[in-house]
Amino acid sequence: MNRYAARFDRNEFSDEFISELAHEGWNSLSAREREVVSIACCGCGSKEIAAKLRISPETTKVQTKRIMAKMHLPSMTAVVAYAIRFGGVEPSLRDIYETSDKWQHLA
Repeated sequence: MNRYAARFDRNEFSDEFISELAHEGWNSLSAREREVVSIACCGCGSKEIAAKLRISPETTKVQTKRIMAKMHLPSMTAVVAYAIRFGGVEPSLRDIYETSDKWQHLA
């Protein structure tokens, strides 16, 4: 039984508890997983992340699921919100423009 099991059994899902889980998960991410999160913070989806990292979209999906599991968060949207708010990820408008294919028609 891990140290969180008792809290889950008692349904203690306070914001502080969830934040603690996410923080521990954030600290356990590999450099590659953080790179995936950084690209996701620029508004990219799985296909765009895969293209940028030159990996298959299926690999990207596996990585994003692993990231969500490590951080105990339900979606990549929640991971991105955490990364921008607490993880020190600050995508600039230039990063967003250059990373996402969605904006290339404006060039």
